[in-house]
Amino acid sequence: MFVTSDAPDLVRNTDIQEDLKKLANSADFGWIAFASDRLAEVERGMRRNLLRSLSLDAFATALEKV
Repeated sequence: MFVTSDAPDLVRNTDIQEDLKKLANSADFGWIAFASDRLAEVERGMRRNLLRSLSLDAFATALEKV
């Protein structure tokens, strides 16, 4: 968020700042919120001991489609 909000002086990991810029250009806040929601679903499924590999595969597929 610091990279995209024109506050590069607030970025902590200055050694990987170029990589962070690439990531910031490819993922907007909406995508991050979507990924966070899906990850919470995966976590709930893990607690209920559902099919873990299927849950993780579905999570990865959902992120690719967005």
